[in-house]
Amino acid sequence: MKKPTLLIVLMFMAVFSLSACATVKPLAGPWRARVVDAETKEPIVGAAVVAMWDEFHPAFPESRTDYLDAMETMTDKDGMFEIPPRSPIPQHPMGEVGGPYFTIYKPGYGFYSGSQVTIGDNRIEKIGAEPIKISLGKLIDKRSRSITASDAKLEVWSVPQGKKKYLMELYEQEMTFLGLPTDK
Repeated sequence: MKKPTLLIVLMFMAVFSLSACATVKPLAGPWRARVVDAETKEPIVGAAVVAMWDEFHPAFPESRTDYLDAMETMTDKDGMFEIPPRSPIPQHPMGEVGGPYFTIYKPGYGFYSGSQVTIGDNRIEKIGAEPIKISLGKLIDKRSRSITASDAKLEVWSVPQGKKKYLMELYEQEMTFLGLPTDK
């Protein structure tokens, strides 16, 4: 076999064997939390909750992280939400799935972004099957409300429109209420 042909065959075998190494997390979830007003501790009903997974691609000369999947829901009458179990599959042979990372938004409140919460005695708890409490502070001035709405929207910029419908509806409601233009 000629050297270039042998090299191509060896490269193909290496790529094929590495493709079997893709990091697929076992089925995880559900993820639950209760969203409450930071001051009154009352439930926040109808907040948009976007759970997003990303994929880390190790590469030379530069690695990158890309959007992989998302799921959206809203908080119920008790301020509760649940994202059912799921395990997104990486698209890249060596990809590693990260997340879910949550963005929670309700007009008139600050928003939450992340996957964990600091509780009482400075313990950090991850959002998981056992519900934890996430507190959102009330906002009163027009400037902070418009900035917060824009920031919440920016947190999910990579999520396709169909997977962040509630959040976008709440963003548009807030901007209309404040008399500001939306991005339509």
